[in-house]
Amino acid sequence: HWRVVHVAREVVYEDTTTNLLGMDDSVKLGLQVGYGISERLDVTLQRSNGRTLQVGTTGKPVNMDYWDMLFKYKLLDQNDGAKDSGGLADIAVVAGTTYMLRNHTKSKASLDLQVVAERNFFSDRLRLGIGLAYAGLSTYEAIPGLGSATKLFPDEYDALANPSFDRPENRSAAIPFTCKIALSERWQLFSEMVVPVAGWRTHDGPATAAGLRFNTHTHEYSFYFSNTANTAFNGVVTGGADRWSNLPVFGFNIIGHL
Repeated sequence: HWRVVHVAREVVYEDTTTNLLGMDDSVKLGLQVGYGISERLDVTLQRSNGRTLQVGTTGKPVNMDYWDMLFKYKLLDQNDGAKDSGGLADIAVVAGTTYMLRNHTKSKASLDLQVVAERNFFSDRLRLGIGLAYAGLSTYEAIPGLGSATKLFPDEYDALANPSFDRPENRSAAIPFTCKIALSERWQLFSEMVVPVAGWRTHDGPATAAGLRFNTHTHEYSFYFSNTANTAFNGVVTGGADRWSNLPVFGFNIIGHL
């Protein structure tokens, strides 16, 4: 499959005359491809645009992008039944890395791990999920004018004129919750909440998104509002820019199945 992610970094109520839903001035873009290696093993590769770093250099700007490579292995399948000790839920483990590629200076990498369990209810009309996610080097890019400031990398602190203040923890861990409700064969409501529980976090609220999805035989179109514009694995686990009930940025995803 392939996937396109587009999330605004401007809140929807700013400059409504010329900045439709905040999508004109500052956006996060993700391009992903995925492949089913086997019936139970998948791999995905996603590139997301990053930011300009505050590091001391020879005068050249240091820019960074996120590259997520994640392998997902399904341990149990809800539809397998008792024959394979399944039937309880779809349970999978995810392992990989977020490589923060730089054009100058040394690039960084995060070890990413996740366990997720999902189960269908009411003849597949309701799907609930819960998990545990970990990033060895977490990141966070702020929504302008809202919530916590952008999390800096260790070498960005080294480059500051006064680097004596407390540095953030490198790691973050979170518990993700997901909910999908089938309104019909093609239309779904969905919501996701990622609650940080250890390491660095925004302390402003969990990363939350809620929206509407339309499915065809070959494509999925998702439209949602969120309180975070972070699209990389190691950015989602750090929390949102505001409480879960305030979702000020607009985003959409398009997935094509080949």
